[in-house]
This record gives sequence, C-alpha cells and structure tokens, in this order.
Amino acid sequence: MGFALTVSFAATGANQVGYIVPLYSNPNISTGQAVFNGLIQAKQANPSVPMIAIINPYNGPGTGPGTSTDPNSDYATYTTSLQAAGITVLGYIYTQYGNAPGGVSIATAESQMQQYKTWYGVNGIFLDEMDNVAGRSESYYSTLTQYGHSIGFSLIVGNPGTSTVTSYIGTVDIIISYENPGLPSPTTVASITTGTGGVRTQWGIIAYGVSNSPLTSYISSVSSDLAWIYVTNLAGPPNNPYGTTPSYQSTEVANLVLSSTSTTTQHTSTTASTSTTASSVASTNSSGILSGGFPKLPSFSTQQWYFIVVGILSALSVPYVLRED
Repeated sequence: MGFALTVSFAATGANQVGYIVPLYSNPNISTGQAVFNGLIQAKQANPSVPMIAIINPYNGPGTGPGTSTDPNSDYATYTTSLQAAGITVLGYIYTQYGNAPGGVSIATAESQMQQYKTWYGVNGIFLDEMDNVAGRSESYYSTLTQYGHSIGFSLIVGNPGTSTVTSYIGTVDIIISYENPGLPSPTTVASITTGTGGVRTQWGIIAYGVSNSPLTSYISSVSSDLAWIYVTNLAGPPNNPYGTTPSYQSTEVANLVLSSTSTTTQHTSTTASTSTTASSVASTNSSGILSGGFPKLPSFSTQQWYFIVVGILSALSVPYVLRED
C-alpha cells in the first residue's frame, strides 16, 4: 500500500490590471484637448497596459454645438486618435436604474447606442446609474448588452457605483462596483467583486479624492479580484472628479505595468515506490529564463519519505491532499 501526496502552489505573480478612464473633458477647447492627448501619451509610454476611455459629449451622444441631438465632430476626431493609440473607447449613457421608476427606456438607450456607433465609431458603451436591486432590472441590462453586441460593440460596462448582487453578474461585460471617495481596502475590494461572484475580468473600481497614486503593492493585492481601476486626486461631488485626469496619471499607469509573471506549478511526491521525484518550480523572469529547482534527492524508504514530506508541509502550513492507493 502506498500514498500519493499532492501539493498545489499558486502563482505568485500579479494579474494584469487595466486603466478605465472617465474622460469627461471637452475636446472643443485647448484644456480638454490636452487631457485627451495626455491619455494617448500615457498609453504610448506604457503600451502593455490595457486602457478604456469613456467619452461623454452631453450625458449621452449629443451635442454639437450646444444641443443634445447632434453629433460633435471633435469627439469623433479624438475617438479615432484614442483608438489609433490602442485605447478602447466607450460612449456614456445614463440609465437611471433601468426598470426603476423614472428609468430610461430600453428603446431610448438603444437609440443612443446606435448614435454613438454612427456618429463616433466607439467600441462599446458605458451604462451609468446601473440598477442593483435583485429581480428588477437584470433583463433590462441583458437586453442592452445583447443589442450592443449585435450592432458590433465589443464591450458593455455597467456602473452601479456600489456593490451589487449575484443576479446582475453577466448582464453586462464588466461591472464597476465602487465609485466613491478614498481607496477601498483589498478586503473591501474582494467583498464587492469576486466575493459576490464571477471572475476578476468582470469587475472594476473607480476612486476619487485620493491624494497619491496607488502603489504597485496595492494593485498587486487587488489584481486577483478585479481587472480595471481608475484612481484620481480630484475631489468628488459637488465638484466634478472627471473634468480632467489625475495629476499623477503617468505614475498610476506606470504602476500598472507587470514586471514579471509566474506560472502555477503542481509538485507531486509519490510514496508508493522507493523512487521519489519533484519537479522544479518554474518562474519566468523578465529575460524569459526559467529559474529555480530542487537538488537531487537522497534515497529513503517509502515510509521515511512520507514522514519527511508531511513534516515539512505541516511546518510550512502548506495545504496537502493525502490519497491512499
């Protein structure tokens, strides 16, 4: 009789986190043009960081000039420039909580989605004021997402701005479950994202009124629970935290760059025979060279190996599975 002892080691590298920017500056004026150009420069300086820019001509696809029913050619020009730099562009639509009393009708939202596509050629839609009441508006957002995909949009983002319930996961492609002052703790992030359900690529957060750029250690600590983040030093209501981009934008984006990744490796020590092998720990550094590994192991009896391995794992508090063969 023998035993197989299996240990799984999780990857130590962080997941890639992207930059999602409410780009609510006006490209009709020089200060707004500087904001758009600054984002393009940040992308060019950090091409590996995924970026989403949300344009908002007039709380929807209008205006030009001064009305809510006409396209604005300046947004069309800058949408093309953003996309040329590799930035995904979304058009802003507020939904007023979907099927809640006073909510924007599906027909109206779909009409605005079509205008964004025709007027600006955006890649997708940002649905603001997303409902989060269970059983009320899930079908509303599913319908808009299906419509968006059917007309060629690659991405639909919903923003309740706070925690939501499981039934809304999958009604849009990404949910922004935090839009508040201050940087939420990693524990809070986990609770309002993957702790609710789904996978990290379905979640993002937006934080304003944060004095300093989030550190790489913070980004790494939340990277298993979300895939999109935006942090700005601009103050929130009654001020507009999205009138320009953060003063530390270049640092924030640079901190999103992954310097290295690690692979997940499973090590198996089999005590059913007198011969035991252990595979090396494979980690990829910036030059792509595999490093690490175990030295050649001395010969012990099956029973000796069993007690040695169990003792080491217990001392290190490493979880293991014991299977009787």
